[in-house]
Amino acid sequence: MSALLAIIYILIFIIFALVAYAVLQIKLFGMKVKDFWSFIEANQMLDKLSRFANQYENMSPQEQIIYLAEAEKYLKHLIMCQMNCGKKNIKNIEKY
Repeated sequence: MSALLAIIYILIFIIFALVAYAVLQIKLFGMKVKDFWSFIEANQMLDKLSRFANQYENMSPQEQIIYLAEAEKYLKHLIMCQMNCGKKNIKNIEKY
């Protein structure tokens, strides 16, 4: 039983050490962790846009018009919320 607890403590220590090492490498590169996280989120968004572009090409012209109309509504709502709420509440809009 004590050997199992020792293994668990060692694994937890290794995980924290790896996270600390990753943060250290990001800071040594000259970035803030927030900036790095924003970079990761931007790459994820580009991946989603790439998948959508492939899907959009396969839509009929009528489906494209309907989708663009919905996207325009979403964009207007996003802009209004950004002006009224600030950037901290932007993530709440993504559910729309």
